[in-house]
Amino acid sequence: MKKIYIFLVALCIIYTANAQKMTISLPDKFEKNKHSSQKSFPRKIFESKTPSTISWNWDSLITYDTIGLLQRLTRVYSNNGLVLSEKTETRQNNNWENNSLYNNYYDSFGNKTSDLFQNWQNNSWVNNYRSFYTFNAGGKQLTSLQEEWLNNNWIRCWEDTNTYDAFGNMVLEKNTYWQNNICISKGIMTYTYDTNGNILTETNEDWYNNNWESSIRLVFTYDQYGNCLSYLFQLWFNNDWENWTKYSFTYDDNNNLLSQLREDWVNSNWVNDYIAKFTYDANNNEINVLIRQWQNNNWELYNKYSSTYDVNNNLLISLVELWQNNTWTNQLKRSYTYDNNNNSIKGKIEKWENNSWKPNENDELLLFTSGQMIQNFQYTSQYYAHFITLGTGINENKENSLVFIYPNPASDKLNINLQQAGNVKNSIMSIYNIQGELLLQKLLNQSITTIDIADLSNGLYFVKIYNGKNVLLTKFVKK
Repeated sequence: MKKIYIFLVALCIIYTANAQKMTISLPDKFEKNKHSSQKSFPRKIFESKTPSTISWNWDSLITYDTIGLLQRLTRVYSNNGLVLSEKTETRQNNNWENNSLYNNYYDSFGNKTSDLFQNWQNNSWVNNYRSFYTFNAGGKQLTSLQEEWLNNNWIRCWEDTNTYDAFGNMVLEKNTYWQNNICISKGIMTYTYDTNGNILTETNEDWYNNNWESSIRLVFTYDQYGNCLSYLFQLWFNNDWENWTKYSFTYDDNNNLLSQLREDWVNSNWVNDYIAKFTYDANNNEINVLIRQWQNNNWELYNKYSSTYDVNNNLLISLVELWQNNTWTNQLKRSYTYDNNNNSIKGKIEKWENNSWKPNENDELLLFTSGQMIQNFQYTSQYYAHFITLGTGINENKENSLVFIYPNPASDKLNINLQQAGNVKNSIMSIYNIQGELLLQKLLNQSITTIDIADLSNGLYFVKIYNGKNVLLTKFVKK
């Protein structure tokens, strides 16, 4: 599943996603209007160009709307970089007033076992919802249960149950939703994979009239490097799978996405919808995306994205333009400022209005660290962020599902499985303790490697794997 996360972003399906789970908003399958004027064009793709051994996290952040101060967000971290709490405050009468509080709780392995979300009402914190999670020995999430606080009681809302194969791939996911303690819907998602761990199919079923009924199927193909070549979306209609949408992709020699073509199934034929073409600079930063839509049997210009970067490959300006009246017209502009550690300490989004740039709060504004997008904000036109550094070098939210380690906990031998990560030749594997000290380093040339950890003391350790372009992170416990 090496490139799943890239094309999911490009398809506007999800910004940060589990590579094994894809969520798509669709029209009702029995009211299909395939000539809808609503287009789904790719957004910007952001990848890590300058991996860092130190993970940075924001501990305080202030956002603004078009008229002034909007929110202040404050985070508290554990010594090993886990987010313990996040509090939001809103600006009222020239004072910061409590708004919401989110607390996380973890086991000894760093897995989040529960969380609690509360709102500030009548000068006290009031329960809103809470969640519980369980994990297998490899750190994969097995179950999640969410409950909401109603009439001074906890009432269950939904529950997920996941099943994995021997390689750590999710093969089955079951969802159940309740309302007033009555089950109102259930769903099943089944996944298949190739021998490299790339997801081949996702089949969705819904519980309807006391029967499981097929609803959605996704089908993927890949090249030899694990890049996704095609993505087919189908709906179950009249007891058969009917094509709906198809995406096709091409890549350059550096595995950068070059083109993305969308086609819709209309009257038993594939009809062009749009095509996006991508260009990059010498550092593989995406600098241009040109989008054309199919109209009157021709490719017509629609819009384009242009980006500029600093010497550290940090995104400085992202400009969106729309093709109108045979000329490019400004539409949106995002601007970012960074500190010496490549953290975006300031972000601003503007819209083109009456021939000038005006604050805009209706689109996403992103937060970066070392080329990685770590947070996105909506309904804000500007932010200022303060960052802290963590000695562990690992951010819990950065843990990568492309790495499967076992056994976990381990005593003397640790197996590292990178079959889902594609080509791992000449990758560097590093093991750190919770103080961020480098204890062991090894060159990897195989997808499965066994590491001798007998000399390590008992405790929690972090594994970083760098392949020259991307950083994969995970953790294990020595006992």
